[in-house]
Amino acid sequence: VELAPGDPDLHFNLGNMLVQTGDGAGAEASYRAALALDPNIAEAHLNLGILTLNRLQIASAEQHLRMAAQLDQELDTPWLHLARIANARFQFEESRRIYGVYKSRVQDPAEQRRIDQVIAELDLQIEVSREAVARGEIHLLQARFANEGGALDLIAQVRQGGDFYLLAGQLSDLGELAGVDAGFMDPAGAQSVIREAVSPLEVGEMTDPVQLAENWFVFMRVE
Repeated sequence: VELAPGDPDLHFNLGNMLVQTGDGAGAEASYRAALALDPNIAEAHLNLGILTLNRLQIASAEQHLRMAAQLDQELDTPWLHLARIANARFQFEESRRIYGVYKSRVQDPAEQRRIDQVIAELDLQIEVSREAVARGEIHLLQARFANEGGALDLIAQVRQGGDFYLLAGQLSDLGELAGVDAGFMDPAGAQSVIREAVSPLEVGEMTDPVQLAENWFVFMRVE
């Protein structure tokens, strides 16, 4: 790299070596250097996507994984991670579709059988979700804060590409990720202040901070 800094393959190969030695930051820098020189290296996008996904930088990871899949139609790994991201976002039908793409690219029969099981489980979840939506219910995530500033900070980070579910678990005072998923609810049966805040939401939208007693909440609709 020192002798030929303009060779993207050298930067890419160095990134691979640094991953093996556990130097994630160095590997990321090398992959970014390779892509600055040649933005069409599919596996550099793939590896960078996996690195950023491991740091829970979901939006950045998704961008690189999609680019990898676009640049090299033979790659299967980007589709696996994209399916997992969609599943984690409660986008079950999209996740099912992407798992199908992944399965079509995998050669290992055991992995194909595993994906069949994953798809079968998604089919059950999709049916549950459809029935709940048909009843007029909506699926909400929630974050709770002691002050409005914390709620506004969460909203700002999500708008900058952060993942609501992960950030709510990290930043809010619900204590654990399990408390973030509020599940399906019928807005008509909620307190008036909650009903007014969540009823207009489309899938993927957040409320402004909502004050309940001494706490501030932010809700996101995911289904």
